[in-house]
Formats: sequence, structure tokens, C-alpha cells
Amino acid sequence: MAAIGNHKFEFYTKLDAMIDEKQNVKLVISDSLYDEIIQSIKAGRNQDSQLKYWAKDEFRLNSKENIEYLETIGGKMIPRYSQLFEIINALHQTAGHGDKEKTCKQVYKKCGFIKREVIQIFMEKCPTCGRELMTKEISKLQDMYTPKCMTLVQFSILDMASKGDRSYKYIMHARDSYSQFSWSEPLLSDSVKDVGTSLSDICSRLKAPLMLQGDSEEFTFKVVLYVFVFVYLCSFR
Repeated sequence: MAAIGNHKFEFYTKLDAMIDEKQNVKLVISDSLYDEIIQSIKAGRNQDSQLKYWAKDEFRLNSKENIEYLETIGGKMIPRYSQLFEIINALHQTAGHGDKEKTCKQVYKKCGFIKREVIQIFMEKCPTCGRELMTKEISKLQDMYTPKCMTLVQFSILDMASKGDRSYKYIMHARDSYSQFSWSEPLLSDSVKDVGTSLSDICSRLKAPLMLQGDSEEFTFKVVLYVFVFVYLCSFR
């Protein structure tokens, strides 16, 4: 319950900040405006204001259990500002805590006048989605230390001399064939020393690969000999 309370507070805090920043009061329908629209629809021709034309074109009045609420002309429920969190939260759960597109699909199926920016704010602060994302990231890191990981690492040198800055003219790209995890390191040159030092740094942070494979067999052999001094490779090709 505490997580939901914090999520709701953070949601409305960021939503209010966005309304102030964009100076767009129509980003959401405030509770006071909501009541004015209801009164405008009830007054009908007896009211002389610009609001009545907007209300007539965009909304209709409905009620359930003696509670009046607004709908779009197409029959979709329009929530008050104070109801946004509960409604988006319920539909987000209906979507199985799916991504923004799945949540938007559920919201737009049932509701009107809820902007994508508002749904995005909710998604960013959802504690359940945050935990799931953290779990996935931890799982990826754990994969890096499984026995199969770092069995074969492939590397290549990209010549960026025409696009690089004055110092770094190459990029060394390495990838673990099992986890598909990749590294990229800028290089001053494509020499055995620079490439080997970069690979040594990667190996020292994780573990030495059993096999190291590059574009050129001869160059790879020299790099492996250089790296071997630092990280003691088990085997290479």
C-alpha cells in the first residue's frame, strides 16, 4: 500500500509540473472544469458561454448509481483529474503491466481525454514495472557469469579515421557469442598493443574468454599473445 501511495504522489507531482511547464490546462480535465462542463450540458440553451459549444461538441452526460459523469460522444468514459491515477492503474494492470503501447490500447478502449504524456508519467513511476525491469537487468548480469558465458568472444576493429576526433580514430567492438553482450572501446590506433590493452581491460572486469576470434587470424594471434600476459587465456584461435 505504501508503494501505491508513493506512486500516486509522484504521479500527480510530475503531472502538475508538466501542466505548469507546458502551460496547458487542457492536458487534463481538472475537477472544477469537469463540474463546469456538467453544469453547461444541463443548462443547455439557457447558458450563454463559449464553454457550452465545446461541451456540446465533445461531451455527453451519463450516470451510474446516481453518480453523474462525462462521456465522449462515442461513449467512452472521461475521468476527472482526481480519478486519473486509479483508472490508469486499473487498466495498466488489465494490460498485465505491459509496455506503454499495451497500456495505451487499454486506456483508449475504455476512456477518452487521457493524453499519452499522462500515461507515460504513470508508466515511469510504476513500482511493479520498475521491479520487473530491475529483475531483468539483474538476470542479464547473472548471465554474464554463467559457465557458457565468455566461451567465445569475437572482436573487430572499426576504422573511424574519417569521422573520429583528433585523437581516437578507431573503435574496438567485442561481443560474447553466448549472451550477445557487447563492448565498444575507442582506440588511438589499431595496433596490437592498443587492441590488446582494451581487451585486457574487458577481461579483467569479467573473466578471460576461452576463445578469442578476430577478423584476421595472424593479427588475432598477436593480440592473444599480448592479452595472455595480463589475463592468462585458457585457449585461443
